Amino acid sequence: MPRGATSLFLETKRKYEIDKIFKRIVKEVIILYKDFKRGYYKVIVEEAADYIDTLARKVSVDTGRKKIKGVAYRIGKYGALYIKDDRGRRKKILASEIVHCR
Repeated sequence: MPRGATSLFLETKRKYEIDKIFKRIVKEVIILYKDFKRGYYKVIVEEAADYIDTLARKVSVDTGRKKIKGVAYRIGKYGALYIKDDRGRRKKILASEIVHCR
């Protein structure tokens, strides 16, 4: 199993019916999609931020042209990641490979 990977069984010691889990996930995705279509970006991002373990961590971002190191501090309205580099400069990251630093 890849490092950091887990399962519902490993986390809860309970067995689940995959069909019920799948239906619940689809239901939640539909709710989020409807909210997105209505323009409720801020609500979606705020809710997602509770589950993003990148925030408040040191990261290395490869933009394709350069690498930026800093601390991820927030998710923007449209999903951009904001980091503060070692010099205190704030950077908006739209699409890049992001690696957690140790």
